[in-house]
Amino acid sequence: MRLGNYGHLPKKEQQDMMPAQNSLLDLPSLDSVIDRTPLTATSNTLVSSAIALMSQARENSCELEGTSRSPTVELLNRERNSCLLVVEAEKLIGIFTERDAVKLAASQRDLNGMAIAEVMTKELITLKRSPNQTIFTALSLLHQHQIHHLPILDEQGQLFGLVTSSYIRQILQPINLLKLKTVDETMTKEIVHARTSASVLNIAQLMDAHRISCVVIVEEIPRSRKVKVKNGEEAALEPVGIITERDIVQFQVLGLNLASVRARELMSTPLFTLKPEDSLWLAQGEMRQRWIRRLVVTGKKGELEGLITQTDLLQAIDPVELWNVVNLLQQKVGEKTASLEQEINRRQQAEAELKQINDRLQIQVQERTAELTDFIENAVLPMHWVASDGTIAWANQAELDLLGYTKEEYFGRSIIDFHVERPVIDELLGRLSNNETVRNYQSQLRCKDGSIRYVQIDSNVSWQNGKFIHTRCFTRDVTENCQTQRQLQETLRSLEFQKYALDKAAIVAITDHQGIITYVNDRFCQISKYKKEELIGQTHRIINSGYHPPEFFQELWGAIALGKVWQGEIQNRAKDGSFYWVDTTIVPFLDETGKPFQYLAIRFDISEQQAALRERKQAEESLRKSEQKFRAIFDSTFSFIGLLTTEGILIEANRTALDAIGVSSEDVIGQPFWQTPWWAHSLPLQQELQQAINKAAGGELARFEAEHPLPDGTMVIVDFSLKPVFDEAGKVVMLIPEGRDITERKQLEAQFLRAQRLESLGTLASGIAHDMNNILTPILGASQLLPLKLSNPDHMTRQLLQIDISRNL
Repeated sequence: MRLGNYGHLPKKEQQDMMPAQNSLLDLPSLDSVIDRTPLTATSNTLVSSAIALMSQARENSCELEGTSRSPTVELLNRERNSCLLVVEAEKLIGIFTERDAVKLAASQRDLNGMAIAEVMTKELITLKRSPNQTIFTALSLLHQHQIHHLPILDEQGQLFGLVTSSYIRQILQPINLLKLKTVDETMTKEIVHARTSASVLNIAQLMDAHRISCVVIVEEIPRSRKVKVKNGEEAALEPVGIITERDIVQFQVLGLNLASVRARELMSTPLFTLKPEDSLWLAQGEMRQRWIRRLVVTGKKGELEGLITQTDLLQAIDPVELWNVVNLLQQKVGEKTASLEQEINRRQQAEAELKQINDRLQIQVQERTAELTDFIENAVLPMHWVASDGTIAWANQAELDLLGYTKEEYFGRSIIDFHVERPVIDELLGRLSNNETVRNYQSQLRCKDGSIRYVQIDSNVSWQNGKFIHTRCFTRDVTENCQTQRQLQETLRSLEFQKYALDKAAIVAITDHQGIITYVNDRFCQISKYKKEELIGQTHRIINSGYHPPEFFQELWGAIALGKVWQGEIQNRAKDGSFYWVDTTIVPFLDETGKPFQYLAIRFDISEQQAALRERKQAEESLRKSEQKFRAIFDSTFSFIGLLTTEGILIEANRTALDAIGVSSEDVIGQPFWQTPWWAHSLPLQQELQQAINKAAGGELARFEAEHPLPDGTMVIVDFSLKPVFDEAGKVVMLIPEGRDITERKQLEAQFLRAQRLESLGTLASGIAHDMNNILTPILGASQLLPLKLSNPDHMTRQLLQIDISRNL
């Protein structure tokens, strides 16, 4: 059995890698290490569900206590549950592994509602299943890309199964090699470790940062047990436990708070350890017996020295190194048989003369063969052989150059891989298998760079004793011819579509260099009311309306005769005497000398546009006159008038309003009305105006009085109102602000009120005086009589007399 496909290596390395006839190893097939029932899910599966599925599947794979199971079967179950393949429509689109789960745990992302498609690995490394692939092909891919899981696809690109590095290691057991190597030669010595007090979250972050699958939990070795290590320093760390990717996944399923849980609480302990001098065979046996993937390596006093994993064991049996060992063993066998070879040499000397004769014949044959080989290998016509199993057995350089492959990339692959259409190559192979000679067979081949080459194949089969040996295929590249033919067909089809579209949309005519009409389409006939027979052979004078002066057509002919494209609008006359306008473009077709030999005229009927243009001009003139009348009335009124939007933005203001505050329309148009100079002097007025605008925008009349300062400092009183303007649907579309100067009226009203108040005060004063006289008259009479009766008045009497005297004064 061959040990693998080394077609990607140089020829010398291929020869070094190939085993001798008495190979010491007999490798299992690739199919024997494929798990055909891996865990799968769709892209919309939640991450939390995926992790739970991986964990649940692993728990279900465990045996009940007291039952037995093959270590190989148990390992397969474990590896099957260490990843989840994401499949849509039977196509593999991603993979989610335990390492991805650890990375999520380290980032502390919220997994609620998160789909697996957001975090899965989309750039996949896969292997297509074929008879040429061996277990070493899969092993090389795993080692090259540093991955643990390799999906296997079938010929249709659908998921076939899964191969893992651990299961390969379990199946591939080169016992002698593992016994010859020690743990110290293979183990990883740079160990990522953490103290028992570290949180599980920190450990997950360490795994993510270093892209590792486990972290060793350590404690400091007591002083009395410390030993010297190779660099002269004292070993201070003792491994006490380990936490792996799989543990992190289990912790997530259990919903543990990784930041609060310490390593000592959840680490796997006690540890299974090895010594550096132990053999890899012992390490492999320990891993298999205990169903674990890694072992810690400790020194004489239990100090941490390294870690050995199943990956390290796989690297120890790397295909190249394995062959080197095989070659070494074969070399030793060769040394032991040296004496035998000497005897053989003596016998060979006896046969020398016969060999020389044979050599001369062989040289002649080789020379002839070389000539023939050179002729075939370096022939201009591409050639190849296809074996009975459909693989390419040989191809010359012209074939390789045509498709862009090297021999190593081309030989040994299925011919089907290079044909674009599977039914075509199936039919070709079927006809050849029936001993049919095929000629000028059309096909398409896919090049290495992804381009497609169109070819014609001539082929038949070489038979020996009725057995299919290989085909003899001659390939002719007809890509340029096919592309030219396809482009020509596409151009003709495109021209047909363009002509069809042009005839449907435009009025088309073609004339010769003298202006004689040689072609008109149906739309030309429809608008001109002429039949084709009436137009062919005539000039365009037949539809001349007489609207344009002769100079117009002289300028037109002067332009197109020089090979220039002419564009313009022309009025023509139909057969029934009616007129129509056309937007015309005339394109000259030039010959090799640059002179026109025919003209293509493309016209579009614009009669309606012309009529609409005339009506529009009339309407614009009427509108202009109406606007002049409106502006005259608008600017000549004594009131302050303007126009506002419903939001209060000033659209227009009449001259009276602008002159009152000495501004131009450019200073205020487009501004909020309450921010213009008419209202800027008073914040309360601005607020009142905004309320009035909102009221008017709602469809109600708003009105109030306001004082406004003029540029000369005088104050005027304005009766201000806001009237809404409605459209046909009853919606307010604008507001009309209007202000009347009522200062003089307000002054007259104030004078009238002041006169009324003075008149009221006079009437009140006269009434009060009259009432006082009525009260004082008896008192004064008594004061006049008292002096006559009293000769010696007292103090009170004297005061009364004083009142009377004061009255007289």
